[in-house]
Amino acid sequence: MHRVAQSKFGSRGNCFAACIASILDVQIDTIPDVASYVDWLEYFNVWLEDVYGLSYVEISIPKDRKPDDILKGYHVIVGDSPRGSCRHAIVGYNGLSYYDPHPANTMVCGDIVYGIFIKLFK
Repeated sequence: MHRVAQSKFGSRGNCFAACIASILDVQIDTIPDVASYVDWLEYFNVWLEDVYGLSYVEISIPKDRKPDDILKGYHVIVGDSPRGSCRHAIVGYNGLSYYDPHPANTMVCGDIVYGIFIKLFK
């Protein structure tokens, strides 16, 4: 994993693309810009399967469970941005906050979900 900074900000920012690029160890411009798609997850997963043979899913973890007991390795954490009302994505590692692609480095707050990759077998 290498740290890729986001280059677009606000509600149409590319923090998610920066997280995916960081985890996959690629340049941010190789990741599709999904911020403008209503059906972004479907669009992203078609691309992800074609290029990497992976699928991306978001899961919630019950409040009575510790994320670091469930998640291993790198993943995405999506929550509220501390800077405003939009959602924000950061990189997690073993269930914990690891890297924020925004220069403020304030991570996420509020209700969060965890984005994980699943290897698809054909």
